[in-house]
Amino acid sequence: MAASRAKKSSGLQPIVGNDGRLYFNYGVGAVYALYGTAEEEIGKVTISACDYSERRGELYAVETLGGKKNIFTERPVTLERLSAHFSFCRAQEVMPGKAEEIPLLKSEVTAYYKGMESKRKRDAAAARIKLAETYPAFAGNEKAKKEAEAALADAEAAEDHVRVSKLIREYMQILGERKKACERAGIDVRIFEPVQKCPFCGGSGLRENGEICVCAWQNEEEIKRWNAARRLEEKFGREWALYVRDEGTQGTELTAADVLPEGGTNRLSDGS
Repeated sequence: MAASRAKKSSGLQPIVGNDGRLYFNYGVGAVYALYGTAEEEIGKVTISACDYSERRGELYAVETLGGKKNIFTERPVTLERLSAHFSFCRAQEVMPGKAEEIPLLKSEVTAYYKGMESKRKRDAAAARIKLAETYPAFAGNEKAKKEAEAALADAEAAEDHVRVSKLIREYMQILGERKKACERAGIDVRIFEPVQKCPFCGGSGLRENGEICVCAWQNEEEIKRWNAARRLEEKFGREWALYVRDEGTQGTELTAADVLPEGGTNRLSDGS
């Protein structure tokens, strides 16, 4: 298969499908015939299950068919071990398997959260330019807002309640002018407000122990779609990437013909 293979200690990587998502190299349910040095068949094996480890990569449960002694004694079998054994035994696919998607990866989470933060900053910068054109006083409004926030913090620290009340009224007036300016320019004023970050990961998507945060798991499908669109944009251009991001493939059961690059290997195929 013409899958992109990023540099890693093993050199083997998940397959990038036509939908931009990552898939296991071997399909669940696939059956392979293995051959010895004398061209005789030494047995058939099937991929009964697959799993993924951030440390070890793709992992497979491989069963020997026909009641013969297990050819693969280790459990689970790594992608590197499986590929090397299949190459040595000149494995031939007897029955195709079903494409299985790689679970959410930490690298995908990190890329998504960084990408969203960068997009937010770009959008805010573009909005400021637009506001400066339609509402020249906006720059002064921003300065007044920051000064009012600083003065309010000082007054609260000094427990000057009279001054706090006065500053709050002034601050609300500044926010009101800001909202009206944004409405005239067709801009959502919330684009300028600080993003509320997850208390568990601080908005990075990963906990202190390096594990994927609950906020990322709750947004799993969106993160996968965003990363799929990013890969497709690199390969096919922005128009197709935006379609995948906005339309997505959620709820669609994909066969190998749907997801695998044309002209690639036949490790994965439709198991129906």
